[in-house]
Amino acid sequence: MLRRSGLRLVAAFALLLGCGGPPAVTSDAADPPTSDWYDAAALTRTDAVAGLAAWTDLAVQFPSSVVVARGRQDAQRTLLPPSDLESAYDAEADADATGLDWYLHGRARIDRPELARAAFKRSQELDPGNAWAVTGLAYLHYARGDLFQALQEYETALADAPRSSTLRQNLAGLYLELKLFIQAQRHLEIAHRLDPQDPEIVAALGQAYYGLGYVERAIEWLERARAMEPRVSTVYAGLASLYLRTGRAEEAHDAYVTGLRLGQPEDAELAIEIRVARVTLGATEAAAP
Repeated sequence: MLRRSGLRLVAAFALLLGCGGPPAVTSDAADPPTSDWYDAAALTRTDAVAGLAAWTDLAVQFPSSVVVARGRQDAQRTLLPPSDLESAYDAEADADATGLDWYLHGRARIDRPELARAAFKRSQELDPGNAWAVTGLAYLHYARGDLFQALQEYETALADAPRSSTLRQNLAGLYLELKLFIQAQRHLEIAHRLDPQDPEIVAALGQAYYGLGYVERAIEWLERARAMEPRVSTVYAGLASLYLRTGRAEEAHDAYVTGLRLGQPEDAELAIEIRVARVTLGATEAAAP
């Protein structure tokens, strides 16, 4: 079923790209430049009050951005007890609550799946284009181990919103986790056409190419993502491993250390392989005439 659904989506999107008029762009609401919200996220990790102020400023400039709304809520989450956070995001008490309001309502109650699910569903009803409400529903399936339903949630939504780069990126992230690299590549390549300035999509494409064994192409795309935004942490584990495979032990070491500094988990096996390669390289250089 998933394969047939995916083929229909690709055919529909190919038709869309083939039509006359301006190039297709993402149907998602505008977000600030990645560097701006990365700045706010970094500030939140060191000073939640200052971070909240930064997110609030971005919310004034980008009132429809779900990325900004999520960041602002996360900053508040570090400052408020759970009951106060829920009160701050109580869409039931607001007769004019929007789809975004209901999404945030559910996200504030994510530890209570039935309440969260009802809120995400309401968000979908009010704003069918809100890709993050779909992501919330998919996450609830994922959290209870039902990966098939998580995938179906995305595929069904994409049938109605084929130009959502967010839906495609988030679905591809699940495919990458499942090591279904061809499916991830397909969605990420379309997402990149829709939103070519998103470094996280570029980085994910590099990961998909790596999974498919396209070493040089993977390096190219991961390095491209790093150049666009050096704080995209998911770049560095892949680069470290790829540099190691291509005999660049020092660059592998630098990439691995940078990834750790940006919050990537340790990989003991990779760290040992890099250490051995550096020692071997040093011994080889010392023995050279």
